[in-house]
Amino acid sequence: MITRMRGFTLIETLLALAILAVLSAAAVMVLQNVIRADGLTLE
Repeated sequence: MITRMRGFTLIETLLALAILAVLSAAAVMVLQNVIRADGLTLE
C-alpha cells in the first residue's frame, strides 16, 4: 500500500505566497491613493 504524505508541496506554498504578495501590493497602492486623496481634501 502506498501512503500519501500530507501537507503542502513547495509549488503550492510558492503560489500562495505569490498571490499574497500581489494582493498586498494592490492593498498598499489603494491605501496610498486614499491617504493622498484625504490629504488633498484637507487643504
